[in-house]
Amino acid sequence: MKNIPIVFCFNNTFSLAAWVSIKSLIYTADNNKTIYSIYILYDNLNEKNIFNLKELVSKNRHSVTFINVKSILKKIKVIKKVNFWPQIIFARLFIPEILKQDKVIYSDVDVIFKK
Repeated sequence: MKNIPIVFCFNNTFSLAAWVSIKSLIYTADNNKTIYSIYILYDNLNEKNIFNLKELVSKNRHSVTFINVKSILKKIKVIKKVNFWPQIIFARLFIPEILKQDKVIYSDVDVIFKK
């Protein structure tokens, strides 16, 4: 059985899109061959959204880990030209430092997984 780590970075604003993306990932997984270790890097995610995502994943054999990266993001100085982007998008740059794994898949939350 393959265990595949996959990372998403988002905050409350994008939690619905993330839920749909993660649901499509789980729905299309071959549960006899693949287990996903889902890592969620966030800076502002309320308890309701965390609960909904945990419940979605817990109904399956996959796992979900929430990692608050607010302290890491405070160290970043954002150039004013890109200031319209939410700061959480920069968390993907720190995935190697945070997870310390050889390989991971990163996905934005606007992705729908298909077979």
